[in-house]
Amino acid sequence: MFTFNRNEQIALLMLSVALIVGIVVSYIDRTNSDAIPEFDVLKSVVPVPEISPDSSTDSLETAISIDVNEATAKDFQRLPGIGPQIAQRIVDFRAASGGFQNLDDLTKVSGIGPKTLDRLRNHLTLKTP
Repeated sequence: MFTFNRNEQIALLMLSVALIVGIVVSYIDRTNSDAIPEFDVLKSVVPVPEISPDSSTDSLETAISIDVNEATAKDFQRLPGIGPQIAQRIVDFRAASGGFQNLDDLTKVSGIGPKTLDRLRNHLTLKTP
């Protein structure tokens, strides 16, 4: 009456096994409710950080504060929108120029423009070299 190819036979077998396992688990759960633990959602177990509605940045990002004259390339990568290449350019520029005199000097680094600097300004500090 019906003929199934090899893949269809495997799919039917897997669905049948899944159905049987589901029936067995359901039966065990009904007869012995302690055998299978409940997965209840426990509210207030992990505190959720408060984010103000007018905040445009992530609360974790606002906690980052990096000194541009002492940070490593890995430190710069923690900043939003700064990848490994730009981070290395910042470190190389700082080494070649003897350090940054003010935060606006970061715009001299290839890949950092005024908009990027404005976005990063809250995360940066500067100790003059």
